[in-house]
Amino acid sequence: MDPASSGDDGGFVMQNHNHLIEAHLDDGLYVDEAGLVSFRTALRAINGWEKKPVLIHMGAITGVSLTVREKLSLYTHPTPVAVIGSTLMDKVLAAFFLRSPTHAKYFSSYDDALHWLISTPPFTALKSGVCPINGVWVRRFISGWFVRTGSRR
Repeated sequence: MDPASSGDDGGFVMQNHNHLIEAHLDDGLYVDEAGLVSFRTALRAINGWEKKPVLIHMGAITGVSLTVREKLSLYTHPTPVAVIGSTLMDKVLAAFFLRSPTHAKYFSSYDDALHWLISTPPFTALKSGVCPINGVWVRRFISGWFVRTGSRR
């Protein structure tokens, strides 16, 4: 794993894994334009950011400014983005980003989000072996993923 890139001033922590960028938004965060700029700056500081899918953990966000909502709904990210949330508020707030031209999807489960990112290019070429994102041994079947622990998705 590459060193983490932290956006402490922006209310998030961003981690640069070899094949994935993972962002954790702080609980109680209100996303304003300054926070969005901080997030974008931290993202673009990661080497190869435009080729890595992104996994965003919403946290317990309290709101998103109107300006940020508009910008998120128009943004196009070059790789797939999975957004993980746990509340109805998370889902409502994520909707502004999900209606953008970005290939993005909302999940309530980390495993489902990770599975979707692995199943979406550039990871569709992975047939079996160690998952480049989480290090779990996987073997791909036509019907889905079989993970060594015996779980099947």
